[in-house]
Amino acid sequence: MGLLAALPFALGLAISGVATAQEANERDTQSKRPSDAATPRQPAPTDAGFWPTPRMMELFLERGAEDIARQHSLNDEQKAWLIDDMKQRWPAFMNRHRTVIQPLMNEMIEQGMSEQAPTAEQAARWATAALPVFEDVKKEIDAGVVEFRKILNEEQREILKSEMTKLNMGYSFLTTRAKEWKEGRFNPSEWPGGRRRGRNRDRDRNRNRDATASAPSAPAEEAAVAFAADPKDEWTRYVEQFIAAYGLVDGQRLTAESILKDMKERTAPLFSEYARVTDELKSGGAGDVERLRQKHNELRNALDGRFSELKQRLDAVLTSAQRARGTLSTRPAAESSGG
Repeated sequence: MGLLAALPFALGLAISGVATAQEANERDTQSKRPSDAATPRQPAPTDAGFWPTPRMMELFLERGAEDIARQHSLNDEQKAWLIDDMKQRWPAFMNRHRTVIQPLMNEMIEQGMSEQAPTAEQAARWATAALPVFEDVKKEIDAGVVEFRKILNEEQREILKSEMTKLNMGYSFLTTRAKEWKEGRFNPSEWPGGRRRGRNRDRDRNRNRDATASAPSAPAEEAAVAFAADPKDEWTRYVEQFIAAYGLVDGQRLTAESILKDMKERTAPLFSEYARVTDELKSGGAGDVERLRQKHNELRNALDGRFSELKQRLDAVLTSAQRARGTLSTRPAAESSGG
C-alpha cells in the first residue's frame, strides 16, 4: 500500500542514497564470485547498472511502514498487516516495471553524476517513459488505500484522508512537471545539478562577504555587529511573499508551507545556537568577543546555506509559466545583512 512512502519508492528508489546502495550491491556481487578468474557473463539489459536487491526493498518498505505506523498510531496487528501488504504489492510492482524503471533510473543517475543538465530531448524521452509508470503507481496506491481503510478506526481514517490529500497534490505536481518535460518544456534549473551550481554560487558569495567583513576596521567599528531579524520569521515572510508573487494555487501553497515546516524543523538547532550567540554579542559578550563574532559569522553562513536549499526546493514547485515571471528578489535579512 505504501501511502506517502510508496510514491517515492516506486518512482525513484535509488535516487536517495544510491551511492551507498550501489557499493553494497557491488560488494555483494564480488563476494559471490568464484576465486578463479572465470569469464563473467555479459549482463542482460535489465541486469546492467543499479537495481535494489530484495533485501534493500524489504528494508525500505519496513522503514516506510514504521513511518506510516507512527503517523496513524497503528497497533501491532495493524502494522503487521501493513508490512505484509506492502511487501506483497511493491516488489511485484517494481519487477513488473523493471524494464522501464531500471534503464531510466540509471540514465538519470549517470546524468546527475556528470553534473550536467540533460537536454530538453532527453528530459522529454524520460518523461514519456515514466508517465505510464506514474499512473500505475497511483493505481496501486489507491487500491492499497481501499484495503488499508478497512482495518483503521475513525480517527485513523481521518489521518489517512489528510495524508492522501497531500499525496494526491504531490502526484498532481509530479505528473504536471513530467508532462511539461514530455512537451519539451524543460528548464535546466529544474535539474539537481543546476540547483547544486546555484548553491555553489551562494557559497562563493558568502565567502567573499566574510572576507570583506573580516578586513581591519576602526576601533569604534570593531564592536559593531549587524544583527538580523529572527531568521525563522524572515523565512516565513519569504515563503509568504513567494506564494503571493508567483500566485501559487492551493496545492502548491500547501507544498510550499510543508517545505518551510520541514526546513525549520531540520534547522532548529542552528536557529537556537544563532539566537544564543546573537544574544551574547548584544549584551556585550561575557567572553571573547572576537571568538563570538567568528562563531556568529559561521552560524550565519550555515543558515545562508539552509536558506539557499529552501529557495531551491520552493523553485521546484513552480510551473514553467510561473518561473518565466522572474526571480523573487526578497531575501531574508539573515542572508543579506553583514555585507
